[in-house]
Amino acid sequence: MAKKAMGLGRGLGGLISSGVAGKAAPKTKKEKSKAQSKAKATRSNAKPKPSSGTGGETLIEVPINQVKPNRYQPRKRINADQIKELAASIKAEGLIQPITARSSKEGYEIIAGERRWRAYRQLGRKTITVRVLEVGDASSASLSLIENLQREGLDPIEEALGCSVLIQDFELTQAQVAERLGKSRVYVTNALRLLQLDEQIQQFLSDERLSVGHAKVLLGVEDDSARLQLAKKIVGNELSVRQAEDEVAAVKTKGKGRTGSPAARENAKAARHMAMQLSDLLKTKVSVSSNGEGKGRITIEYGSSGELATLGSKFGL
Repeated sequence: MAKKAMGLGRGLGGLISSGVAGKAAPKTKKEKSKAQSKAKATRSNAKPKPSSGTGGETLIEVPINQVKPNRYQPRKRINADQIKELAASIKAEGLIQPITARSSKEGYEIIAGERRWRAYRQLGRKTITVRVLEVGDASSASLSLIENLQREGLDPIEEALGCSVLIQDFELTQAQVAERLGKSRVYVTNALRLLQLDEQIQQFLSDERLSVGHAKVLLGVEDDSARLQLAKKIVGNELSVRQAEDEVAAVKTKGKGRTGSPAARENAKAARHMAMQLSDLLKTKVSVSSNGEGKGRITIEYGSSGELATLGSKFGL
C-alpha cells in the first residue's frame, strides 16, 4: 500500500517559530481550481501572490518549474520506487502536507518535501502548494537535515555529512548542531568520526553492509590499509560487531608483536568491549584501561555542566 506523506514532526515544527507549524485547512475543489488557473496565468518569472493559511502561515500555489531542490540537501540518493509509490498516493488522495520552501532569486528553494515535489513532477502537475518560510542558509540546512531524519532515516554517512555542513559552512559548534537536531553532543561527535573512514568503508555503511557498531570498532585501527582490509573481511564473512572486535584486537596484538600474557590480552579485550557498552549506555565517551592484572581505570567524559548533571542523574546522584 502506498505510504501517505507524513507530518513535519515535533523537532522540525519546533524550529519554525513564526506560526507556520500548524496544518492549513484543506482547500475545496473550487479553490484549488481557482488557484491553479491563477498560477497558469502568472508569468513564469513572476512570484505568485501569497495567501494566508491558518496559524499565520503563508501558503501559495507555485508553478512547479519555479521550485528547486535544496542546495544543502543531505540525502544523496533518491529511491525511485519510493517516489513512484508517493506519486500513486498523491494521485489517489491529494497532497496531504504542502512542501516547505523559502524564496530565492530563481523562485523557491525546497526546505522540506523534495520527494513530494519529485512525485508531483512525475505526475505531470504544473503547480504545487508551498508553505513559504523566511529563513537563512543555516536554518534552511538544519531544517532540511531534521526533516530527512524524521521522515525516513538518512544513512549514517548522509547524516554525518549533514552535520559537517552545519559546522564547516555555517560555523556552528557541535553542541549547537546537537541542540538543533535534538541529539546529544556525543552523538554528533560520533557521527562526524565516521567521515574519518576510507570512502569504500563509508560506502559499506551507506549500503547497510556495515553497521555503525562495526564502524566504531574499525575506528580503533589506526592504519588505513589494515582498516580497509578488515572492513572487507567483516563484510565478506558477515562478521558480528563482537567478532569484529576480536579481529581488531588480533590486528593490534600482531602490530605489538603479541606482547603480554594471554590473560593480559584477554583483560584488555574485555576492557575495550566494556568501554563500548558503557559509551552506548551513558551516551558519552568512556575509556576503560586495564593494567593486565584485572585492575584498571574507567574514564567518563562530558562536554558541559548540563551533561555532567545528566550523568549524575543516571547514577542516582
